[in-house]
Amino acid sequence: MTDKLRKTIFIILGIKFLIALISGFGYFSHPHIIRQVDTMSVGLNYWLRWSDGVAAPYFLHNFLPGSLGGGDTAGITPMEFPLLNLLIAPWFSLGHYWGFSASFMFVMCLNFGAFWWHYLEWNKVSKKMGDTALLMGMFGISSMFMMRVMPDFLSMILVSISCAYSFQKKSRLASFGLLSIGLLMKPTSAIALAVMFLKDFKLSIRRDFLWVILGLIVAGVYYTKGLEFLTSVADSIGYFKVEPVSPLIGLKNFVLHIEKLPTLIFKSFFSRFVMIPILIGAIIRLKKSFILILFLISIQCLTIFALDEHHAYTHEYYFMGSTFLISFLVIEIMEGANEKIIIAIISLMTIFTFERGFYRLKPIWKNSLRSNARDIINQLPEILNQRAIKTRHSNPPEIGLLFGKFQGSSERARFKIMRSGESCSSKIKSNSDFVLCHNK
Repeated sequence: MTDKLRKTIFIILGIKFLIALISGFGYFSHPHIIRQVDTMSVGLNYWLRWSDGVAAPYFLHNFLPGSLGGGDTAGITPMEFPLLNLLIAPWFSLGHYWGFSASFMFVMCLNFGAFWWHYLEWNKVSKKMGDTALLMGMFGISSMFMMRVMPDFLSMILVSISCAYSFQKKSRLASFGLLSIGLLMKPTSAIALAVMFLKDFKLSIRRDFLWVILGLIVAGVYYTKGLEFLTSVADSIGYFKVEPVSPLIGLKNFVLHIEKLPTLIFKSFFSRFVMIPILIGAIIRLKKSFILILFLISIQCLTIFALDEHHAYTHEYYFMGSTFLISFLVIEIMEGANEKIIIAIISLMTIFTFERGFYRLKPIWKNSLRSNARDIINQLPEILNQRAIKTRHSNPPEIGLLFGKFQGSSERARFKIMRSGESCSSKIKSNSDFVLCHNK
């Protein structure tokens, strides 16, 4: 990749970062609004518990993750290790409305800051590896989810940096720490370790075996014993799915739904039409190195399907750990390719980046949920004095996030909030999104 091309990509990603920050004044966008509501609502749950003046039954209780759907309880629920949620929580000191925007922007700063760190560390390994890390922001799953309030992108980046440290022969303790944190946040990021097979295998086994195994053990302990403990003290059933299926069943169901695989590859892995010049470039200049890279990517994907079966077609963020090798494959194709092929690849990536970026801005003027929730609160500020609002059971707890309160089944709540179209006999206020009623 030429210096001019790198500078162009830096500018594009800089604009993308500004778009990501501005989008914090709106609301979440697809894909996976539910997962983003989950992530931010756990952060708000922490802040509500820390600031409500009610003493926790024991000190550790203040740090256990909880859902806003707990009603009159703290909503403690088993889930992924809540590091990102804990970091989000203090921003709600600005109030639930501006806290939403502030925490959203904070996550964007974390994601893009980690992305830059990731690029710098791989660039120390080689220019080629640095270009691989840079291109991850331009296409594919990583490009999509670096603009989402979810732990998956940050988790993958931390695991990948732990590998970059190993390539640089930096501290194995640092690699172990980064790997452990990344896997605690999202265990599916373990597939990012496949990049280690690009090293000398015998040397890697001698140097990397211990810190990799210890990192996997740390995550394994949390996702077994840790979740058992959370389940024993939980106020609600966990709806964060962390229960893998039998690998044989997973692979069987993957094969039974194999017709969905081309769409996953075309739409998610290669961002639609970006795949066309990539495929042409690969065919024109076939290399033996493609075989190893494609083999490693295949193992990564089969691992996810073995754990999540056909649901992985929907949960494309589980494949986040494969994005480095996919980007490496594209860089390998671009090396020595015709200039027109390279221009076509980068041009289509640029179009994809800006199209998805501006799509991320649409909720600012298209989605009225936040403004309509704020309108009801402005008309009846007494809502803010309540610990909980009664709602119908719903996952994710979106109403609670929008009104800054616990939601669900509540005997103490004075108010009940429903979606527009539902009715009650004691309606107080309503608008195009919500109906506010007395809770009888």
